[in-house]
Amino acid sequence: MVDERTFEYVVLRYAPNPLTEEFRNMSIVFFDPLDLQTGFCKIRFVRDWKWKVLSIDPDADVVMLESLLKEIERRLGEPNSRQDVLDLIEDSFSNVVRVSDRQTIRSNSPELALEDLLSRLS
Repeated sequence: MVDERTFEYVVLRYAPNPLTEEFRNMSIVFFDPLDLQTGFCKIRFVRDWKWKVLSIDPDADVVMLESLLKEIERRLGEPNSRQDVLDLIEDSFSNVVRVSDRQTIRSNSPELALEDLLSRLS
């Protein structure tokens, strides 16, 4: 049996109005903070995230948001750029795309833990 390890994740959210706390979850970035080069590192999209975004902002540019999320997914697939992309997400996003604080979770199956978290956000 594989021992439990600690993983971290952030939730990427669409928040159209900086004056309110209203947002919609778009995706989760889930990773092994001790091994960004070869460890588990994935982004998963919340089911129906585009519809959820449009429900609070009918004028939202979902094409741009989808491009942004796909670029994050592509760069997380490159082990040498994972730290850079995590830094970019945490340091550069603001206003419309917000990032939750880093959270930790212990699991012996990161894929199952990620899917469980994703189902709670959907």
